[in-house]
Amino acid sequence: MSYPCGASHFASMYAKNLAQKGHDVTVLTSNASSDLKGNSFKVKIIPGNWGLSHILKVSKYLNSENFDLFDIQFEAYMYGAKGSVLLLPYLVKNKVKPILTMHSEALPKLGGRLWRFIQYTAFNKVVFYSKAFMDNALNRFTNRKNDFFHLGFPSNITKVQYSGLQKFTQKIKAKELSENPVGIYFGHINSNRGIEDLLFVTKKLKDNGKEFKLILMSQFTPEKNQYHRDLLSEIDGLGIKDNISFTDRVDDELVSLFFQAADFALLPFTDGASFKNGSLATAVIHNLPMITTLNEKTEVELKDCNGIKFYSSGNKTELEKVLSDFFTNKDQWGVYAREVEKLNHIYSWNNYLEKRSEIYGVC
Repeated sequence: MSYPCGASHFASMYAKNLAQKGHDVTVLTSNASSDLKGNSFKVKIIPGNWGLSHILKVSKYLNSENFDLFDIQFEAYMYGAKGSVLLLPYLVKNKVKPILTMHSEALPKLGGRLWRFIQYTAFNKVVFYSKAFMDNALNRFTNRKNDFFHLGFPSNITKVQYSGLQKFTQKIKAKELSENPVGIYFGHINSNRGIEDLLFVTKKLKDNGKEFKLILMSQFTPEKNQYHRDLLSEIDGLGIKDNISFTDRVDDELVSLFFQAADFALLPFTDGASFKNGSLATAVIHNLPMITTLNEKTEVELKDCNGIKFYSSGNKTELEKVLSDFFTNKDQWGVYAREVEKLNHIYSWNNYLEKRSEIYGVC
């Protein structure tokens, strides 16, 4: 990606953790502005648009090196909605084992479900972020039971620990967040992300005497981005200017500090919460209660957590009720936090790397 995103951040964190475990790791990217220095792993840049000619260059490189395997981090949008990258197993020598890690269910624009067949048959192992997604695949490819794995993504953000933290976070609250409860949104600030729903409910609860501060933490450039300008106009029109703050991009340490200063997270995933959501993982490792969306792909571990409150994506009325009830039960927020803490083991990097090593070891 030419701009920061959760998947690219994950790739960096994953490579770093693998290297720390003693593996020889190379990240191959098309982004010419990628940082080549200061990493514990190598970075190889092969510029291109992920079309067929670019893939031929990538396969030539993979064949020229002494790799044991290559692991494609696949989300269609990351490759310009092209499917050519999925042809690499057919172009790389058999000694280099192909692995596919699915970051979403989205398919390339052209070719439709043909790509699903390739995803499920061309790779030695396929790693799914969702058990429901994997089970659906196994219904059609029953002979691949030993080659499909369910493994949610750990958090890209590490929880900051140091002695002055409590005092620091209280300063954040005192200066920026007043005495009202603090909700946090962490993710891209784009259309079709459910952000308008959050603004709507902020206004509704304010009118009903349940005022809170909402922090939107992400890159925010209204001087360049029309949607960001429209968002500011909407906030002004709703009369909630004092209730909304934008951090713009901040480093990982500050992300952690803001999460520790907040009282709850608001995560309006349009396709429902699941183990693939990096912002949800960040909320979990910070033991932060959350209000988020539910669908058939939401894992049972999340559904059963008493510290997570759900509503249907896009349903403003339902969101308002869930959040209103959440505010009515403020005395339970500490209980909710302890319930969320019980999910920490799911998002452990050590746990993730151990399972990954098992997958790689049986290739």
